[in-house]
Amino acid sequence: MKMLPYLPKEIVDIILEYHGGIIHREKFTPMLKGLIFHSIYFIYRTTPAFEINSIWGKEHCRQMMEVLLDCKCCIDHQKNRPTLEDFDNGVVPNYKTHNSSVKSCKCSCRCISRTICRDVNDEEIEYSQALHYGEIEPWDHDWP
Repeated sequence: MKMLPYLPKEIVDIILEYHGGIIHREKFTPMLKGLIFHSIYFIYRTTPAFEINSIWGKEHCRQMMEVLLDCKCCIDHQKNRPTLEDFDNGVVPNYKTHNSSVKSCKCSCRCISRTICRDVNDEEIEYSQALHYGEIEPWDHDWP
């Protein structure tokens, strides 16, 4: 059986196209993840405070949480970061009450995920005019 010394040009072209597609995919996948993260950061920075849920909706907020949970920037940002279970179960992360020290990691994945959880899950309490003028106090029995 005699072997051909080369492959036909059509086969070589198919192999090279396939190889080029693999190289492109390998280079584009990390860039795509970064692009998605930066778009979430842009949404976070440009959406008015406490309006993420009303503007983008709960399902889109959940998708943003999924992306933010994939971030593995540092060990500190993986601690106390809300999970999808927390998001779905209505957990409201604690609000920051102190100034934190300067951190080496500048990623905002944990901050954004906490903000999204708070915006979606935190209850808004409508206060009546009577409460506004001090006629009813929280410790009164007629508190709404």
